[in-house]
Amino acid sequence: MAAEEPLEEELEEGGGKKKLMIIIGVVLLLLGVGGFFAYKTFFAADEMTEQEEKQAEEEAQAKAVGLVTMFPMEPMVVNLADNRRDRYLKITLEFEIRGEDNLEEFKEKSAKAKHSIITLVSSKTYDDVFTVKGKYRLREELLARIRSLMEIQDSILNVYFTEFVIQ
Repeated sequence: MAAEEPLEEELEEGGGKKKLMIIIGVVLLLLGVGGFFAYKTFFAADEMTEQEEKQAEEEAQAKAVGLVTMFPMEPMVVNLADNRRDRYLKITLEFEIRGEDNLEEFKEKSAKAKHSIITLVSSKTYDDVFTVKGKYRLREELLARIRSLMEIQDSILNVYFTEFVIQ
């Protein structure tokens, strides 16, 4: 019996050390989680990146001036002015327009806009629109032409190609 008592004491001491290590581990884990939560709540919320600030500023300007909406045009297929062979361009555009009233005016004059787009694009050759530089140049020409047609020139913010297929 005397031999059994020291064995039991050693097991109890070893078990006590395990319990102590588990408790210390849990406490450290809770401190780590609490520290992370405190950092995210109090310190990280104050830090806005420059991009987030710029985006918030643009949204505030858009709200101050008027709602910015996208107006999608129907797809158009146009013959390109290429002498070597028959080439076609399928193009779909979206216009970024500021203000609800301006959007209504643009919708009313969309037939004029479409006519102007077809006239401009059909005067281009394959070499004019095939490169990235050519696409940007065409985009700028389209924007200038559409702005000149409309009384809402400053409200037409941009034009985007949503489909551009040359065949």
